[in-house]
Amino acid sequence: MSKENGLEIINSIRFDTEVERTLALEDYEGGHFTEADLNPPRLIQRMRMRMVAFHEIGHKKLVSAFGYALKAISVIPRGITLGYTSYATTNEDPETAAEHGIALALGSVAAQERVGLNPWEGTGSDYPKAKRLSEGLSELTGGLVHASEYFSRGLSLAKACLASIPISQLKVEARSLEQAGTVA
Repeated sequence: MSKENGLEIINSIRFDTEVERTLALEDYEGGHFTEADLNPPRLIQRMRMRMVAFHEIGHKKLVSAFGYALKAISVIPRGITLGYTSYATTNEDPETAAEHGIALALGSVAAQERVGLNPWEGTGSDYPKAKRLSEGLSELTGGLVHASEYFSRGLSLAKACLASIPISQLKVEARSLEQAGTVA
């Protein structure tokens, strides 16, 4: 099959987002998949898994930024979750642990936004977790700082941690995770 025919097939597929099409075109032109991968259902599934990989890579990058130990990261669906990132924290004071927890939960949002995806799509339990931690932190400080302020700080911290990472590196790591499925 000629390269033009492959590009035509990709352009004819109804992806959920234009970003998925762009990633598929980049992969195809970069030689990252074969002619067999041009099967539309297979390609759509692969790009959806890539979206989950970007989400999980966001969490992974925050785990690393805070010096925590990564236990496992996966894009293999498990129950109602499409992926997960497991890590061990260090001994921190409760306020720092909560602030890091908010940023970690929102690392997925920051990563998805960084690569041009809808940042709030597929956040599953991340948003409720960040909200719950923000409310708890507000209570811990006697309400001196509103929960929405802690939430905003966490999102800003997550974005700042990812800002120095080249988008190309995030793409390479997401592709690698998507291909591996789970890394322990």
